[in-house]
Amino acid sequence: MQRLAGKRILLTGAAGGIGSMIVRQLTELKATVLMVDVSETALQTLAEETGQPFKTCDLGDAASRKDLLNWVNDKFGGLDALVQCAGLMSFGLHDVQSDEEIERLIRINLVAPMQLTRALIPQLEKGATPVIVNLGSVFGHIGFPGFSLYSASKFGLHGYTEALRRELADGPISVAWVSPRATRTAMNKGVVERLNTELKVNTDRPETVATEVIKAIAQPGRDKVLGFPEKLFARINQFFPGMVDGSLIKQLPVIRKYNEIQKESKL
Repeated sequence: MQRLAGKRILLTGAAGGIGSMIVRQLTELKATVLMVDVSETALQTLAEETGQPFKTCDLGDAASRKDLLNWVNDKFGGLDALVQCAGLMSFGLHDVQSDEEIERLIRINLVAPMQLTRALIPQLEKGATPVIVNLGSVFGHIGFPGFSLYSASKFGLHGYTEALRRELADGPISVAWVSPRATRTAMNKGVVERLNTELKVNTDRPETVATEVIKAIAQPGRDKVLGFPEKLFARINQFFPGMVDGSLIKQLPVIRKYNEIQKESKL
């Protein structure tokens, strides 16, 4: 991990539960973390704690992304890593999701990371052993009922990451993918947390996920799915999806119950 000392690492979603832990761990490792998030208040608090530079950015807005790129160009003159943790969660059966919700989540979870990566490749090519790390989800390997929109965004990002890794294979930039299972963050609070409890879903601490992301920065490999049996379940789904269908269909009554709770909370 000492090889990360002095590295310039741009991290999106830096103020989130996982992102903030990545910032703290990288700060201990003497890396420079260019913290990016939509929340200026949360970034300011984290900057006061860690001393790291920050920039607010709505990744779904072209003008805001351009402002971020100008900041990177003017102040840092190159990057050694791009770590993309920013994302939105959506729980609910597909027929209750609005057009606006669908468009916003796909834009933030899939389109924006692709656009930001493309724009930052010239900066990464100036870096030392540069790496791109995209934070996925086990739902980027297993389409889960009640999370169809979120699953679609993560499946898309997974495919993009795989193709980009191959596209850049003969150059200096490595590309890595880390898929957490459910993590104890604000993103999974409320109805989702209650659903996970009833379904006995395994959850990890954000510190655990952060450590795995940092390992991927230091030694980028191929796809990494965190946790057991989730890692095995993802592999079974790849080769024998019918086996997974039966298991998940049994969970539909519980998922529908919490979908109704979610609907009522929006009224």
